[in-house]
This record gives sequence, C-alpha cells and structure tokens, in this order.
Amino acid sequence: MKRMILICVVALGMMPAIQFAPGDAIATHMILSSCYPFPPRFFVVFPDGKNVTRYEGQNVTVRGTVDQTSCSLPLIQASRVSLSNVLPDCPP
Repeated sequence: MKRMILICVVALGMMPAIQFAPGDAIATHMILSSCYPFPPRFFVVFPDGKNVTRYEGQNVTVRGTVDQTSCSLPLIQASRVSLSNVLPDCPP
C-alpha cells in the first residue's frame, strides 16, 4: 500500500523564474536561499493561471505542500505567495 504524506511548508527566499521539469510536475520557479552564495532550496509550481511575475526576483514567502521527486530538491505545490521583508540572519 502506497501512503502519501502531505507536508505543509513555508519557504522564504528569492524567487527567480526557471523552466524545469522535475518528475511529473513542471517547476516554473525556484526558491533560493537569502544568504550568499544563494544556493537553491526548493522548486516551486503554481496552479494554472496564477500570475506570479510580480514576485520574480523578490524575497517571498511561499506556502504549499511538498512533493518529494526524483530531483535533487523538494518540489512545492504552492497555494499562496506573498512578498516578504523578513531576512534571516546569515552566517558571517
């Protein structure tokens, strides 16, 4: 029996636009760490018809469920996105 566990996550970081297909879903964006050297943390896919271009290149908070794919990063099925002015402390 295959069990599916949905995990709700809130991701914080910069969101550039990409075109990548991890697994069955097409990730349209990636969440980067807020700290230098800005490593990628998550792939993100938004619902069809959701226009998120105003969030590209900005610090955002993304809410949604996480799908573990065969890709190196988790995939967030985003339900909400908002601009964020919160910046976590970065190591020196």
